[in-house]
Amino acid sequence: MLSSIKRKEKEFYDNGITPVVVVCGGGLSGIELAFALKQRWSEYFNIEISVSLVDSHDKILPFEERELRESITS
Repeated sequence: MLSSIKRKEKEFYDNGITPVVVVCGGGLSGIELAFALKQRWSEYFNIEISVSLVDSHDKILPFEERELRESITS
């Protein structure tokens, strides 16, 4: 999977494309993926990358404690 990501990164970079990321799922895995891609691609493309989370609930981590949600969204 990492080789696929690296190929796509190079394709974007070579063509002057700055990716915009949309991650489906506001659970722990979706949030981890969003943070990881934002960190990696912001450094790779040397620009702040936009990352959005899409979820069917009105807030992320709906089944987790409020403190955890607030620590991630602040």
